[in-house]
Amino acid sequence: MGGAIGMWQVIGTTAWGTGAFACLVAAGQLQARAGRFGPARSALVGALGVTGLWAMLGTLTGPTSIWTEVADSCRNLAWLFAIYRLFAIDGRHKKIFIADPASGANAAPTPA
Repeated sequence: MGGAIGMWQVIGTTAWGTGAFACLVAAGQLQARAGRFGPARSALVGALGVTGLWAMLGTLTGPTSIWTEVADSCRNLAWLFAIYRLFAIDGRHKKIFIADPASGANAAPTPA
C-alpha cells in the first residue's frame, strides 16, 4: 500500500511542476509578443507568472502549506484583474454592474 501512495505523490508533484513550467513559458511567450491583447497583456503576463509561482510553491512545499495558500489568493486576484483588463479592451468594463451591500441586503429573504 505504501508504494501506491508514493506513486501518487510523485504523480502529483510532477503535475504541479509541469503546470508551473507551462505557465512560466506561456508568460514568457506572451511577454515577447508586444502587440497582443493591448493593455491587458501586462495583467495576463502577471497572472500567468503568479500562477506559475503558485504551482512551483505547490511543488516545493505541498498544496496545503501556508505559502501555497497565500499564492493561491494572489493568483485569484491576479486573474480577476486580468479579466477586468480584458473587458477594458472594448469598453465592456463600463457595463459591469457592481452591487452595493444595500442591494444584497434588500435581496436577502426575510424570516417569516
